[in-house]
Amino acid sequence: MLKKVFSVFLLFFSLCTVVSALTLKEAIDTAFKNSPLLKSRATNVEAAKEGVRAAWGGHLPQVDFKAGYTRLSDPVAVVPIKGFGKIPPTFSKNIYEWKSEGYLSLYEGERVSSLVKINEIEKQIAQLNLTLTKEELAANITNTFNKIIQLERLQRAQEAALRAIEKVYSDTQQLVKIGRAAPVDLLRIKTQLAAQKEGLSNTVELIKTTKRILCYLMGVSPDTSLEPEGELKLSKLSFQFFPELLDNRPDVRAARKRVQQAETFVKYNFGEHLPKVYISTSYGKRAGAGFHAEEEVWQAGVYIKLNLFSGGTISAKVRQAKARLLGAQLQFQDVMLKARTEILNAISSIEEAKNRVKTAEAALASAKEAFRVEKLKYLTGAGSVTDMLIAQAEWLQAQARLYQALYDYHQAVTAFKLASGTILRDFRGEER
Repeated sequence: MLKKVFSVFLLFFSLCTVVSALTLKEAIDTAFKNSPLLKSRATNVEAAKEGVRAAWGGHLPQVDFKAGYTRLSDPVAVVPIKGFGKIPPTFSKNIYEWKSEGYLSLYEGERVSSLVKINEIEKQIAQLNLTLTKEELAANITNTFNKIIQLERLQRAQEAALRAIEKVYSDTQQLVKIGRAAPVDLLRIKTQLAAQKEGLSNTVELIKTTKRILCYLMGVSPDTSLEPEGELKLSKLSFQFFPELLDNRPDVRAARKRVQQAETFVKYNFGEHLPKVYISTSYGKRAGAGFHAEEEVWQAGVYIKLNLFSGGTISAKVRQAKARLLGAQLQFQDVMLKARTEILNAISSIEEAKNRVKTAEAALASAKEAFRVEKLKYLTGAGSVTDMLIAQAEWLQAQARLYQALYDYHQAVTAFKLASGTILRDFRGEER
């Protein structure tokens, strides 16, 4: 009875520890939730939003409280003459005052509006940079995910090849016993076995390393158990260049926004040449020594301010802004050229990898048949162990080349989607 209970417990425990399969979409969704890099980019967006609020505050009245003490060389009037027959003025060398001051800009050469626009554009650029980081993260996860699938397929091929050569080794032992094979054949097969085991061990460790990289990209602990599930095969989709694809890219849109921002900076700096119109008010109290003769004071007025000479500072700022505008325009041209080149190169890589896949598939079929024939010839005494081992190695290499070509194809497809700004559509259905 105790034995049965123990068996049931082991079965239950094994079922509970089974690692569920991980799809590519699940891996990317997890990364979008956990990635510290994405979270840091999101804080830039929040910071830019606060920049907009701070700039917009320039449209609102500014109110300050001011208090102070002044010691003068000669007495001045604390309470001025109010009129004939009124209280006489009071004088003091010590002046205490406290008041509230108000300021409201009516016109500043559109500098406040320009500053708001500059920060609005900065917020949009931060959002585009966040999207770009998401796209790059999705591409890295996709490539790493597919690399694991490629390596696991290679591992299964190596295990199958190892079982096949072990079977040949066992059969050769029998042939040596009956004198139909030379003992040196066993040594050659044993050497091949050792090489196969070493290659399999390297693949297993590489899979572990790649899974840890995937964990890092997903923002989870590197010792998390992952079992990526998927298949590498050719797609029926066609990949072509359209000029509209350029506008999908966040870096292209961000570069265009940088040009708009630089144009606004020119306008912002030129605004210092224009007059400033504002309302200034204050209300408070003033007192002399010992806080005697306290007096209520206030003022309100509309003022205009126009810079007549600044030593060339304002003009230099305008020229500086124009130079940065030219730089932003040239940077935009560079980004456009880069985007176009990356899309076209990705299309070429897709076609090249597709051709290699087709060639590798044909070569694999031939190599598999060649190994079968050479193995049969060796076991029947019509062939040599060297020819059989060469055929077996070529069969395994043909599988490795096919899996590598399939991975390269999917890597090129991912590069195309990243270059065309469409990679997130496969996973999130986001509005672009």
